[in-house]
Parts: sequence; C-alpha cells; structure tokens
Amino acid sequence: MGRFEELGVKSVPILHRGRFDDAAIKLVLDHLDLEKQEGFVVRLVSSFVESDMATHIAKYVREGHVQSDTHWTRAQIVKNGLRQDS
Repeated sequence: MGRFEELGVKSVPILHRGRFDDAAIKLVLDHLDLEKQEGFVVRLVSSFVESDMATHIAKYVREGHVQSDTHWTRAQIVKNGLRQDS
C-alpha cells in the first residue's frame, strides 16, 4: 500500500512524466494556470523513504503565492471545516 492510500489522500494530476530538462520545464510552465495552480512538484518516479524527501523532491511555487508574514509552521492552526468532529 502506498503512502497516499494509507492516508486516504487523492493524488494531484501528473503534468509531465519523463526526463525533466529545460524543455520539459518550459512546457509545464507554459501550461500552468496561475490563477488556479500555485505551482508544481518534481520528484523521482521510483519510490523512496520519507527521510530522503529533501534530496528526491523539489517544488516550484508562483511568485506571490505566499500572502502572509507568518510561516505556516509558526501560524495558529485553523480548522478547515471539512470534517465534523464527533
């Protein structure tokens, strides 16, 4: 069982699969809808352990995405209202 299945998380769409070079980056960037998409993540296709995430994953986030002065790890937790606690 994969980590997403284990957590009950639905995966985001794959924007590109294959060698990630300058041409692939341009193709992905040219097709991003920056009104709806904040960016993308690049990762190895093969599986890896969580402790290797820092060297196996990279992300691109559009300019202006972060709109607060407080980093999310230091911010107050705000419930999103998606689940009703019992």
